[in-house]
Amino acid sequence: GVKNKKGGKHEPEGYMDESKLYPLIRRCTNTSHFCAKEVDMPPSFEEVPPFDDVLFVHMFPFRNYDEWAASALKQTYVRNGEMGCNKTQKMFDECRPSRMEIDFRKYGKTELSRFKSGVLERMREEGVDEEDHVFVLYHHRELHHVLAVLSTVYGVPLLPGSDGKGKEKRPEGTCSNVDGILDTFHNCFSEKLTELT
Repeated sequence: GVKNKKGGKHEPEGYMDESKLYPLIRRCTNTSHFCAKEVDMPPSFEEVPPFDDVLFVHMFPFRNYDEWAASALKQTYVRNGEMGCNKTQKMFDECRPSRMEIDFRKYGKTELSRFKSGVLERMREEGVDEEDHVFVLYHHRELHHVLAVLSTVYGVPLLPGSDGKGKEKRPEGTCSNVDGILDTFHNCFSEKLTELT
């Protein structure tokens, strides 16, 4: 693996960079590769030629939208305290998206909709054999169980830490104006849920 930008944990090559991931998948066909949600599937075969003998399993965590928004706002508080909450409120007052966790673009169904469009566009190209893609929308607390099923069905290995114990000890508290911030968030962005495919 390679060191991440903060110099801490080691990430597998290509984990957050498709320009490294896709050539690596071609070179190393006898292993499983994992990547972060920041990696896109290029919609054109000109950009990344088709894969013949690769199964892509695209996993997207799901949780109730209101729960997700409250948890994402809490994470803003955990990282930056009331200062982060106030900054988020100001952005939402102008209906500008946050770059923190509480960003509509980061909601699991939003990411699935965006990503799926690129894969479907790729699959529609004429004269190319189909690649194999499986989409899994799973409850965010069920990752370990879902990986166990995928391991049985497709041979996908389990990941260390997939048992979800990493966030069990989150600090107490959230933004003091949690209801106001969430109301503004919903007024600005929640209607976009109806546009997702």
